[in-house]
Amino acid sequence: MLFFETNNSQAAQWMNYSDIESADSYWISGSNAMQGYSIACMLVPSLSDPRCDNYTGNGTGLTLAQEDLPANYAYNVSRLELLDTVAGTSKPVIVPVETDCPFGPPRPCTTPAQMTASAWHALIAGARGIEWFEQDYGGGSTTDGDTGSGTSAACPGTVYAGLNSSDPNHNCVYYRDGNGSYTVAQMAAAQASFYGEATALTPELLSPTAVGEVSTSADVSVLAKSVDNNTECWVFAGAGQPIKPPASNMSATFSLADRYSGPVTVYGESRTLTAVNGSFTDAFADANAVHIYQIPGPC
Repeated sequence: MLFFETNNSQAAQWMNYSDIESADSYWISGSNAMQGYSIACMLVPSLSDPRCDNYTGNGTGLTLAQEDLPANYAYNVSRLELLDTVAGTSKPVIVPVETDCPFGPPRPCTTPAQMTASAWHALIAGARGIEWFEQDYGGGSTTDGDTGSGTSAACPGTVYAGLNSSDPNHNCVYYRDGNGSYTVAQMAAAQASFYGEATALTPELLSPTAVGEVSTSADVSVLAKSVDNNTECWVFAGAGQPIKPPASNMSATFSLADRYSGPVTVYGESRTLTAVNGSFTDAFADANAVHIYQIPGPC
């Protein structure tokens, strides 16, 4: 459904088989596994390359920077929503996000920051839930009780060991391409932090979407929500867009349709920006950066 069925009418038939829709892709931990031209052509239909004519799957397709990007998880939502339209239905989409190294070495592990950024991009795109994917296919970790034999990771399930300080694998170390490392406990802490924040913001996330009321020309994915009978505007923003890696330390200027001037609270970051005549600017450090803005008044 996501990539390989090029006939939308045929792919849309799968939308009839469940009440909640979900489709997996391994944008972060796949690393080179998803760079065939079929992937590139689905994501960029206007790609000027003759190989898009027959989806041969040859060549590199996406660059590693285009693939290894949390913003790509938005595609897992938009693609299924498109097929819903073709099928004449509308159902909630749940997005799986991998938490470790399902394919094993030499493919990379997902870092805590990438994991949570991927989940936020899915919600910004309209997902109604996140599923943590802990399966191990390649022997590089032991997430579901498998016996790991790889050198990239050999750790048990993130949640079970990571939340139990007495578990012998609580501080088991994951490696990402041999550059930097993190523990199961750190991954579980990131999951818990995301869960707490997303749960606290459920009323805002389920509020009416303010379509076209907040925009930016930067490589940032944006979701605006009209909250509390249009007395507040909440803006969820994540660096990058599908296959469009953002620049490091990117500056993004947001435009508010109602031309609001005044304070803009950055949720959970203990800082405040100022909007002037419907415009405010913020910095996004890297592709994992996500900011949430609370703005008085309507979107």
